[in-house]
Amino acid sequence: QKEGINGISFLPVNVQTEEQEKRSGLLQLFAQRTIKEEKISFDTNQIITKCPICGREKVVCSQDYQLRVVDSPVNYLDDFYMTDAVFGEGFSHPLFVISKKFYTVLVRNKLTSNIVLEPVLFEKRN
Repeated sequence: QKEGINGISFLPVNVQTEEQEKRSGLLQLFAQRTIKEEKISFDTNQIITKCPICGREKVVCSQDYQLRVVDSPVNYLDDFYMTDAVFGEGFSHPLFVISKKFYTVLVRNKLTSNIVLEPVLFEKRN
C-alpha cells in the first residue's frame, strides 16, 4: 500500500479453522478489474471454443504464447489486472497483467523468484 499500487486487494486464504487462518498469515492477490476475453489475443494458434456445460466461449492457446491486449494501454491505468480464464496445454487459469510500476516494486523488493514475468503487447485493431 505504501508503494501506491492500485487495482489490487489482499484477501485472506481460507483454511480449515478460524484459528489456523489467524496464524497462517497467508493472503491472496485479488484483481479489482478484469480484462475480458474479447480483449485477449495470442500470437500462436488460438482457438475459441464453447463450453458444453455453460455455453460460454473460452480462449484455448498453446503454452508458447505472447499475450496481447487488443486495446489502448491508456485504458489500463491500474497496476494489477486479471484476465478471464485462459485454457491451454496443461493449464486453465486467468493471467495477471501488472504495470511497470508494480514490476519495479516486485524487483526492488526481490519478490520475483517464484513467478514468471513476461511482456504484454497492446495492439489496436480496426
